[in-house]
Amino acid sequence: TNNDADDTQPDVDKPDDKEGEGDEGEALISEQTKSNGPAESKSPSFIIGKKGVRYTKHCAFSIQPQNYPDAINNSHFPCPILRPGQFYCHDITYKFGIQLANCM
Repeated sequence: TNNDADDTQPDVDKPDDKEGEGDEGEALISEQTKSNGPAESKSPSFIIGKKGVRYTKHCAFSIQPQNYPDAINNSHFPCPILRPGQFYCHDITYKFGIQLANCM
């Protein structure tokens, strides 16, 4: 991520009552929220999307597997280049859940 203060930087909180687990063997998982929506203090505080759905700030998130960020500049990292005729195939399994404090 860059150091500029903008709304496109990853912005994810992991409260104690939420759990996420990924098993994909990649070096990094980037998590991002939809943080550049309208501010709640502005009117309207939402954007109208498909079929009239209202999109507000922090209404969505994405999980993106990616290679080592600086792999191209480090010979000891796996090669991130996919050449013509080569194929890339990868399976990813995500598990999500919540942990209730009173159930443990």
